[in-house]
Amino acid sequence: MTKLNFKCNKCNNSFELEVKNATFGRDGNLSIEEEITCLNCGNLKKWEYSFPEEINKTAVGELYFEFMKKEHITKYMSSMRKNALKRYRPGQMFNYKDAFNQEALLNHTIDGKEYYMLDSYCVMPDCKCKDVTLNFVEKEDGKAVKEAVFTLMLNYEIKNIAQANDINEETAKNIVESFTPETINMFWERHKKLKEELNEDVTRILQKYKRKIPELPKLKIGRNDPCPCGSGKKYKKCCLWEKKQTND
Repeated sequence: MTKLNFKCNKCNNSFELEVKNATFGRDGNLSIEEEITCLNCGNLKKWEYSFPEEINKTAVGELYFEFMKKEHITKYMSSMRKNALKRYRPGQMFNYKDAFNQEALLNHTIDGKEYYMLDSYCVMPDCKCKDVTLNFVEKEDGKAVKEAVFTLMLNYEIKNIAQANDINEETAKNIVESFTPETINMFWERHKKLKEELNEDVTRILQKYKRKIPELPKLKIGRNDPCPCGSGKKYKKCCLWEKKQTND
């Protein structure tokens, strides 16, 4: 609730009302969703508002601060995502934080130390993999150190470690085994959300790369050439023969 003084421009009557839904719009002006009616003449449109007390200025000031904070975060997130998409190449893992900013931060404790887990996933539209790359960043005084301390790459569905950098194998296994079913489900949900969020952008990037790849002419395989399947047999005694059998 925000208390405001109103002055009717039709009858010059002044009155005080508490407004429930007062927010700042994108233009920085106060927006009041509910209808304001002059208590004297019933005018609905022509009025001005002012702040009657310092406490009310503070209240509206907080509304404005929240508006500006949201605007700043939205612009920052948009910039982060835009830059990350510029760097992205098909097949690379995409960092969840680059798409969703502060909501992306995951916490994990290892041997009494607190870390942020920065998770990246495959965002190729047709890929069904369940892979995640986790960069563990140690906290210092509640803030993250810039560089990752160590990295784990694993299939989160079966808890299979594909690669561990800057950490010994036993510690890596212990970390993965410590992941609860809730953590594994969270990886799954974040992976799904990230793919859905970036689907149009990644599809557009893929189309751009496809246009850059020239079509190679099809090579004609001779009957006596080695079969391209790698069997070591001649083409006429391998896939060509099977192809003829299928056609017959």
